Amino acid sequence: MDNVFLAQIIIEAKTPLAVGTGDKNVITDQPVSLDVNGLPYIPATSIAGVIRHLMSDKLSKDQLDKVDQVFGKQTDSINDSFGSRLIFSSAHMIGHDGKVKDGLQNINYQNTFYNNFKDLPIRQHVRISNKGAAEHRGKFDNQVVYKGARFCFELEMSSDAETFKQHKEVWEKVITSLNNPLFRLGGGTRKGYGEVGVISVKTEELDLTKSEHLKQYLSKTSSLNNDFWITTENDVKTASISTNLQHYRLELEPDDFFLFSSGFESDDADITYLTESVIEWDAAEKPVFAEHKIVIPSSSVKGAILHRVAFHYNRLNKFFADSLEKLPDTADNKAVIALFGNSADGDQGQRGKVLISDLFLQSNLLKKLLNHVSIDRFTGGAIAGALYSEEIVYGKGNSLVLDILAEPDTFSEKHNVEEALTLALKDICTGMLPLGGGTMRGHGCFSGKLFINDKEVEL
Repeated sequence: MDNVFLAQIIIEAKTPLAVGTGDKNVITDQPVSLDVNGLPYIPATSIAGVIRHLMSDKLSKDQLDKVDQVFGKQTDSINDSFGSRLIFSSAHMIGHDGKVKDGLQNINYQNTFYNNFKDLPIRQHVRISNKGAAEHRGKFDNQVVYKGARFCFELEMSSDAETFKQHKEVWEKVITSLNNPLFRLGGGTRKGYGEVGVISVKTEELDLTKSEHLKQYLSKTSSLNNDFWITTENDVKTASISTNLQHYRLELEPDDFFLFSSGFESDDADITYLTESVIEWDAAEKPVFAEHKIVIPSSSVKGAILHRVAFHYNRLNKFFADSLEKLPDTADNKAVIALFGNSADGDQGQRGKVLISDLFLQSNLLKKLLNHVSIDRFTGGAIAGALYSEEIVYGKGNSLVLDILAEPDTFSEKHNVEEALTLALKDICTGMLPLGGGTMRGHGCFSGKLFINDKEVEL
């Protein structure tokens, strides 16, 4: 080993993270991964897997061979298999003091900041059928890490003199891939979770044949708070990279009330809208919790778009209800599979290719408490025990922007899929497709504009 490349990267969760353990507990179906201190962290394998996939996707054989030389390769033949030159550390959380909480720490959970991590937010989910009702066993929940949480991790890559140029080329692409819009961590990346932004990237390139560089390398420890990075001046400004992603932007304004339910009741209402705390960083780079931010979860938006896409695709291809033998179920709809994937077993499974992120709105929007009662159709009187109330948000006069990204090959050779998606998004902008809960009670209608790759579309 003649040369070594080093990098320390700080990322911030732009939407909640759901890096799960793969198990469930008495609190939630999908808990997040916690380190030895009880704080959220991102395992190195999660980061390495995402970056390798971004680096390897749609490469020629020669290009893929260069990536394999860095990331390693495993085949049936021992002679053709070799390990990775690239080492990832796990990403540990940055505390209220600006220090990375790696290793065994004495965390004061009485501190206001850390106390919030004793009970992380839990999101409620229910899978809706094409009949508008919950599917069998479609109810589940998952734990998430707050939007705004920051994490730090390191990369290290070794190289020899004869392969230095080739390895450096791959190293630079690894650093650049951090700004790829598809770089999302954890689970649920197709339902709003896992979007991250790069806060800083510090890099160092050492020639170990030089005594001063070797001494510098040997003095570096595995701690993410090591002084090595304090004296490093190579703070890289990573720019956004060019992709072929199709970008849909919806600039919307609520017509009046909307409701994205939390799944819980409060002292005042049986049905409440979803709010969540987020972490905001002040001018001194100190984290502060902003409470009760109103959330529009992308899973709710995606579900509505999915069913409307199926409708438009069937209509465009003349699959009508009077010919049921030709009418595909929503889960088998080609447009739905192309855009949102499916959960089939084995090689038939496919992930979604549409990215929608959660929206967090200002918490000072007006709220309204509505009382309801179910009426007996025969007597015209109230049904016993059918009185309930809901707390909803009044959003008229407030604008919001919904960004949707579609991967490049989403629409290739798939007849009417792109048009079905565009028509569904137009329906949102014209109020024909309400979003959220209580849509049969008049909630969730929006008006606005649709832009595709920054070009406004006529509604």
